[in-house]
Amino acid sequence: MTRPLEGLIETMSEFEGGPDPLGYWMRGHVDKAEFAAEVRAYCAELDGKADWWDRFPYEAVHVEHTYYRNVPVGPDFPGQMLMYPCDAPGRGAYPVTFIDRACGNYRYEESAAAAPTNRG
Repeated sequence: MTRPLEGLIETMSEFEGGPDPLGYWMRGHVDKAEFAAEVRAYCAELDGKADWWDRFPYEAVHVEHTYYRNVPVGPDFPGQMLMYPCDAPGRGAYPVTFIDRACGNYRYEESAAAAPTNRG
């Protein structure tokens, strides 16, 4: 059985391809409970892969509907874009459903200490 949001979730990282996610997002405003369930499924599928860990129990209360606008990073990084949050729709802004990895009572230090690692 396919999930309605399967394959639509993207990982937000500080640097593209970075090992630790900052959050998860997708374009459009979707049902918060469905989004949280898909993020949990997405994390479960990645569990055990190199340098991957994220066991926070994401719930619908952690999900936000917001808007992002792509802004050029600057001349030192040609072609690179930064997704900049904005309060409302406007020129160049698009709707986003987002969940921040630092949401709720998440404690990075505790989870990092308990997480398996492939780093020597």
